[in-house]
Amino acid sequence: MEKISQITTGKAKSLFTTNEPDQLIMEFRDDTSAFDGKKIEALDNKGKVNNQFNAFVMEFLASKGIETHFIKLLSNHESLVHKLEMFPIECVVRNRATGSLCKRLGIEDGLILDPPLFEFFLKDDDLGDPLINDHHIESFGWATQEDADAMRDLTLKINDILIKFFILNLIQAVFHQAEVSFPLKVWGFLQQLFLLKMSYYHHLDHSLCLLKSLSR
Repeated sequence: MEKISQITTGKAKSLFTTNEPDQLIMEFRDDTSAFDGKKIEALDNKGKVNNQFNAFVMEFLASKGIETHFIKLLSNHESLVHKLEMFPIECVVRNRATGSLCKRLGIEDGLILDPPLFEFFLKDDDLGDPLINDHHIESFGWATQEDADAMRDLTLKINDILIKFFILNLIQAVFHQAEVSFPLKVWGFLQQLFLLKMSYYHHLDHSLCLLKSLSR
């Protein structure tokens, strides 16, 4: 696989075109970020660890019937992934109240949420990723109501799978966040071993699948 040119770079990952038009190389860098990318520092071997762990979780989810963007590992810091078009939406499932939810609503930190709380956010760092709902999504043309329902259903399904996986492995899944597209592929980030962020992507066949990468 030939790595050609960088097309985008984020807080901790970069994407490169390849000699295959429908495949990209995802590079996991050693950068760490906080406060929506306002603070960035390097951490030795972070990219290597995230790349390896991402591959492990992707393969686990695939074994549970969740289609993912992941194709294969290429090196310590690189993975081969499917090229996708992303919805500007984050889907968040919270299993316990913590962080911004407590600050926003004055809720006790650590409160168990049963059933899990689902929320949509607009993926826009400049605006602070504001809270949105189904009506915003449909009215502004970010996705259809059918898309939004599919995102919600898939996110909750993934949350259920990962809760069982993490509990089985003595890790508590506190927070699960997703950004969305079509084949609804999910791009996720594991944060501090208890905060999970994911993204969905829009693909031509309108099937549901998960794209996830673990690192901010």
